[in-house]
Amino acid sequence: MNIVPVEIFRRILALKGRLERLNTQIAMADLGGPLKLEASANYRDLPFAISLFVGHGENGKPVPVNARIALVDDAGEILLSGAVDRQSWILEGKIGISGADAAAFATAVAGKPVAGLPSWE
Repeated sequence: MNIVPVEIFRRILALKGRLERLNTQIAMADLGGPLKLEASANYRDLPFAISLFVGHGENGKPVPVNARIALVDDAGEILLSGAVDRQSWILEGKIGISGADAAAFATAVAGKPVAGLPSWE
């Protein structure tokens, strides 16, 4: 069964839980951007880090967006790299997931096995 990274990302985003020990640092040059966010938190007792960069779209050009969510113990990470069209607000880009095992990564985040994910071992 082939599952594309977008499907894995969608399944992880559908999870519900409580964030604890949230620590955030946000920097903006001005309201038009760019914006940089660095954060750490615990989700289901798992420490993770988030980084987000939203650039400044000049002269109607798409606004660059980069994001990373990673488990602190290097069990896996999700990367997003793309751009948002300023008129349609559609994000186009790539989502990448890396780690030793997709099923183990999703299970760690979900707190229970997530059906249909490939094992990369």
